[in-house]
Amino acid sequence: MMPSLYKEGGIVGVIGEKDKLEAGILLRISSLWYADKPFLEEMSLFVHPDYRSARGGRASKLIEFAKKCATELDMPLMIGVLSNDRTSAKVRMYEKRLGDPVGAFFLWGAKTGQDVIDEEE
Repeated sequence: MMPSLYKEGGIVGVIGEKDKLEAGILLRISSLWYADKPFLEEMSLFVHPDYRSARGGRASKLIEFAKKCATELDMPLMIGVLSNDRTSAKVRMYEKRLGDPVGAFFLWGAKTGQDVIDEEE
């Protein structure tokens, strides 16, 4: 998170006022150990519970922001859903904006929302 906040290979996108954050996304420039080409990686996408069912599609707007950043940087974007809450609905929303998924994550021995994994929207 710190690189995004300190402009060291990261990007922060927010929706809301300075004193009333509605939603946000953290992105960072990353690379995989087996590849040379960097990509833009979504570290967290969060919509405050008060705005999750509100009009305006904040999560969708943040996904579009991430796509725009990746396009402007000429980098692929890696973004996904890691959640035990309404997972299928979230995956459908991402598929609608990004196309078919390319893999899957599995979490054994914990649930999202616990201290080890933060819940995302």
